[in-house]
Amino acid sequence: MNLRKIKKTCYFLLVYLFSPGFLFVPSLYPVQISTYLYTVDGVLNNTEVVTQGRLPIFSWEYTATASLCVSSFTLNVSTESALPFTSTIWSVITTTGSSSINTATVVTGSEYRTSVQFNYNGTAFTGLKNNTTYYWSLTLYDSAGSSKTLPCSPAPAMFATVLSSAVFTGPNYDLQVDYNNPFNPSKGQVTKFRYIVKDRNRSVKVRVYTLSGSLVKILIEGQTALKDREYTLAWDGKDYDGKLVPSGIYLV
Repeated sequence: MNLRKIKKTCYFLLVYLFSPGFLFVPSLYPVQISTYLYTVDGVLNNTEVVTQGRLPIFSWEYTATASLCVSSFTLNVSTESALPFTSTIWSVITTTGSSSINTATVVTGSEYRTSVQFNYNGTAFTGLKNNTTYYWSLTLYDSAGSSKTLPCSPAPAMFATVLSSAVFTGPNYDLQVDYNNPFNPSKGQVTKFRYIVKDRNRSVKVRVYTLSGSLVKILIEGQTALKDREYTLAWDGKDYDGKLVPSGIYLV
């Protein structure tokens, strides 16, 4: 593994990446509408959605059976914080078909994932603004005429946009210190890292080390990073035992 210097004053960045080997399946696939995960840029209720030069990606995962298939879905994005929305900034209704974007990726043998990029069809009334909170809801329809809307509670899912100074230049993946470098954890400060994988979904480990190579803390261990999502991690300058680390230079 190679260490690449990210900030001259404080940090080097190191990321471990492994390919889980995902496969694609035909666009008509069996499914029980039992959705267990729905995210924006890979995170539920994501408050660190970066929009400079990119559009966020909505994803949802569900468990398949042998009797039903998803026939269509409706995705609504709004500035309103309660359901049902009376207006939206973007709404898309997509029918499953051979050329549809509603094509699943196999997560495991019986679990599937569908992803849609915001405003992929160019029909949004406005673009997403920085430092703004948005809300969204998703309805899946199956071939038996049943449907399920997420989230199930009256409150919709949310995501918030932020500004970022990180610029990713790696062709396949990259990791950058984005905020507060150097920082003073004794005053309650944190530092933030952002990372992305560009070529395919990968399993990611992010760890903090001393310059001598001693492990300080594991921030992420074996988490799946989805392709083209920007992820954010914060470190408060504490080790495994919750103690502040001494002043110095650390490797991530």
